[in-house]
Amino acid sequence: MVTQVDAEQLEQAVTDCAAAGSLTRDDVEAILREYGDYIGVDDLVLDENGSTALSIENKIDIALIHLPQFPGIVAAVEMDPDVRENPRLLRRLLQANMSWQWTQGGCFSVIPSNNTLVLCRLIQTIDRDLKKMDQEISTFVELSRQWKNELDEELLLDEDDNEPISLEFRSGFIRC
Repeated sequence: MVTQVDAEQLEQAVTDCAAAGSLTRDDVEAILREYGDYIGVDDLVLDENGSTALSIENKIDIALIHLPQFPGIVAAVEMDPDVRENPRLLRRLLQANMSWQWTQGGCFSVIPSNNTLVLCRLIQTIDRDLKKMDQEISTFVELSRQWKNELDEELLLDEDDNEPISLEFRSGFIRC
């Protein structure tokens, strides 16, 4: 079950993020080494591009990316590439981006360099609280799994894209 994030928690996270500043690559590498030890993964280190990846239960691959302007790491999970070709689902993801609750503080985005659709979220690490970091990553992984499953089901339905859009809240997701 995904831990629900309410508006107060999100507001506090934004406030903390604004006050936290940024992290150097050395800071992030030290945090990742500590986190790797915490979860039992050896050699959790950044590559030359400033990213690393974890495979969760061989089902979800999560990229952890260092962007120096942020007080943490960006977690990203790739969605099915076919979603990019479905205007109805893309509209749905844009609508989901307007609700922090539906993305739990993350957003759907396309990585321009390889045209990959991802769900991403900033995981704060500046306080080096490994338990909190692990909980945030676990919650993000579960949310990503739910979105991947939901989008995969929608792709299988192969509904007509020309139907009018109507919104319905179901199980934490927007239905179009």
